Amino acid sequence: MTSALLELASTDDARDFSTFLQRAKRLGCEHVAVSASSEDGGIFSASVGVLTKQGLLDTSPNIIGGRTGHVTTTSWHGSIVVEIAAVLDRLARGTSAIALPVPQPGVAWAGVSAPRDDWQPVGLLSEDALRSVARAGITAVADANGLGVRIVEEVRHSTWNAPLATLETGHIVPAGAAFAALGLGFIDDEPLHSSPTGLATSPQESERYMRVTVNGKWMRISNERGHVLIR
Repeated sequence: MTSALLELASTDDARDFSTFLQRAKRLGCEHVAVSASSEDGGIFSASVGVLTKQGLLDTSPNIIGGRTGHVTTTSWHGSIVVEIAAVLDRLARGTSAIALPVPQPGVAWAGVSAPRDDWQPVGLLSEDALRSVARAGITAVADANGLGVRIVEEVRHSTWNAPLATLETGHIVPAGAAFAALGLGFIDDEPLHSSPTGLATSPQESERYMRVTVNGKWMRISNERGHVLIR
C-alpha cells in the first residue's frame, strides 16, 4: 500500500506542524486527523482530541484542537488519522514532504467531522480569562495526584467540565476549552496586559480575544493561531 504524501509548502509550515504535534503529545494526545482537499486551495488541517469521551456513558463533550497549514501537494483527499509519534519522527528528518504513517481506524473522536460553513458568531472570550481558568484547572488536577486513580479521574472530569461561560444561544463553554487553547499554544503562556474575565461582546483595543461561533451542537473558539471545537 502506497503511503499518503503530505508535501508542506515551506520549512515554516513543517516547523509549525511539528510544534503543534509536540504540544498535543505533551497533553496526552496520541492521534492526529490530517485533512486535505483540492477544494481547499493548498490548505491542510490537523486536529487532535485533547479531552474526549471515555465510553458510551460519558456525557462529557469532545474537545478537539486544530490548526491549518499550507501544502503544495497531497496524494489523497479527505481525512486520515495517524499516530502523532510517527508523524513527529518523520518531521524530525528535516523534510517538508512527509509520507504519512499507516492510518489508524476506530479513533472515536475523529469519526464525526465539524461543519465547514455556516458558523454563526456569538461572542468573544478574553484570552486572559481562558489562561486563568486553564491554570486553575491544571493546579487542581495536579493537587489530586497521589490520591488514587479514581479520585484523579473524578477531579479531572469535574474540573474540565465546569462551565467557563454560558452563551446567549444556551451553549456552555467548558473549562476544558481553555485547557486546550493554552496547552496547544493558541494563547500565550503569560498575559500581555490585564483584561476582564468572561464573555465579551466587543474587543477592546488593548485586549486579546478568541472568537466564539456555533453551528448546531458544535461550538468553536478560534483566533489566528488555531481553534478549539466542542461537541
